[in-house]
Amino acid sequence: MALYTYECKKCGEFDVRHGINEPDVSVCPKCGTSGLIKVVNGGTNFILKGSGFYVNDYKKKETGHSHASGSCNCGGTCGSACKCN
Repeated sequence: MALYTYECKKCGEFDVRHGINEPDVSVCPKCGTSGLIKVVNGGTNFILKGSGFYVNDYKKKETGHSHASGSCNCGGTCGSACKCN
């Protein structure tokens, strides 16, 4: 079951939990007004934590220095295979 947000012209926003295949709410449960608007939410903060996920295990690691900051001793000539530090 999912949580849906509806907006009533008189009462404001309210949440209703119902299944995806169930029809949308058409009448406000507080005041009985029809013509509700289904509010589109901005999404969720879904984060995958633990081992086995891209962000933890497979993402390229930062090298700790950059040619632009001047912390590399080669003068920027070694490119992506830099082993100056």
